[in-house]
Amino acid sequence: EHVGALYAWRDCEGFREPLEVALDFVLPRPASHWTKSGALRSKIDCLPIGAKTGDLDNLEKSTLDGLQTAGVLGNDSHVVALASRKSYTPDRDGPTGCLIEVRLYTEGPA
Repeated sequence: EHVGALYAWRDCEGFREPLEVALDFVLPRPASHWTKSGALRSKIDCLPIGAKTGDLDNLEKSTLDGLQTAGVLGNDSHVVALASRKSYTPDRDGPTGCLIEVRLYTEGPA
């Protein structure tokens, strides 16, 4: 279902209205988070704040640029509201990546 939606964008010029975007980055856990038996260690950082996890602002920028290049956004300057977070996957082999939601901005002028 979602893959079909992605292919529908190929011939589209992208959204050209004010948009709000939500980005949920899910990162793989480092090997040090797991015991030899595969259990999650206690007393570990539960949020990805280390130098190797990427700065959230850089993750946002590269993702918005990619959405523009893919034709989903006419221009990433149309994004007027942005919510994002990064977290670790809860499972050793859990899915990683970014869940992206793009909506028309619906709030009125301030």
